[in-house]
Amino acid sequence: MPDQHDCAPGSAVLLSRLAKQVYRRTNEEQLGMHLRHLVALSYVSDHDGCPQQDLADAFCMDANNVGCC
Repeated sequence: MPDQHDCAPGSAVLLSRLAKQVYRRTNEEQLGMHLRHLVALSYVSDHDGCPQQDLADAFCMDANNVGCC
């Protein structure tokens, strides 16, 4: 049985590391917007025609607050 320390990190760990690097290395000036807005726009782009409720569910938010971000 392989030692757990020899295992490569899972996808969630790698995505978390990537997100930390993006937060550290970018700023609103470079992006021209808040990073959270970029993430929301990317989600909408990937999920064409997604209703507000789906976006709220994806970000674990109340649908009434999605437009306020």
